[in-house]
Amino acid sequence: MECLLDHTFQRSEYERLLIELKQHGYTSWFLLDNFGFPIIRTNDLADVFRVFQSVWDQTHELRPRIIYCIDLLAFTDKQRALVDAAISGFVPGDMWRPNR
Repeated sequence: MECLLDHTFQRSEYERLLIELKQHGYTSWFLLDNFGFPIIRTNDLADVFRVFQSVWDQTHELRPRIIYCIDLLAFTDKQRALVDAAISGFVPGDMWRPNR
């Protein structure tokens, strides 16, 4: 999913949706910037929200803007092997390992 964080309603709805996805078993998150470069792979939704905060700060001129939107891949443990196979050829191995 592509996340634009220009307005409060966008950010709050993305956060609400991700919390709901987590309740349905989506426990892993992989974020890329608007250029397709990996930002983080994590099993902690708080890490995703920290990236949201950073992009929010950039959007509202609290920091220099280098990221305009985020692409987010959410997946379950059952999908892990498929996602690993699909992504590992495009992302360096160290980046693909979760931080937790």
